[in-house]
Amino acid sequence: MAIDRRFNTMITSSSFEELTHHLRQMIQLLKAKNPDIAVNYAQLGNDLYWFLRNKEEKVRLDWAKAFYSRQESIEKGEDEL
Repeated sequence: MAIDRRFNTMITSSSFEELTHHLRQMIQLLKAKNPDIAVNYAQLGNDLYWFLRNKEEKVRLDWAKAFYSRQESIEKGEDEL
């Protein structure tokens, strides 16, 4: 799945610049797939702040938990993208 590949590429970014590049692509892909998807920009800004404050692993872990728990819900038919 294209979204999984993009997410994995984004989450393993080695720099802030690389992360933001892949993040923009990920948001564009999600919005193209479903225009009703809401992005919590306040939380995203907070996460990016902590990424820059040497908390990259915590941010990555939080994003991975959220992404894969949502993917699991979709696979079970509880949620739709």
